[in-house]
Amino acid sequence: MSPEYLKSVLHYDPDTGAFVWVKPPAQGVKAGTVAGTLDKRGYRRIRIGGRCYAAHRLAFLYMMGEYPPEWVDHIDGNPSNNKWANLRPATKSENNQNRKASNRNSALLGTPFHKGQARWRA
Repeated sequence: MSPEYLKSVLHYDPDTGAFVWVKPPAQGVKAGTVAGTLDKRGYRRIRIGGRCYAAHRLAFLYMMGEYPPEWVDHIDGNPSNNKWANLRPATKSENNQNRKASNRNSALLGTPFHKGQARWRA
């Protein structure tokens, strides 16, 4: 998708992170309505032309004129916070660094729990 097409159908507010429809995608959807829905992991997904896009990646396309080179990291760890100040390009490794620790992982980077050995490893 081109940035020009994106801007013709959606408006992005970098201060709030919200996308609203400029050109509604279907009957019953009004211009000015917040676009997309939250998926089960908390990321906003927006369907345009039959294809589903992650809102944080669309924010990069909207603001920079191109998709980010690899990943987009939500600095505060909140996947639904798509404010421009909260988004940064990242590698997969950088993106994984601010993930919340699960009950099977230490809060320390690089220290997973190995179930077979029943101990933490670095």
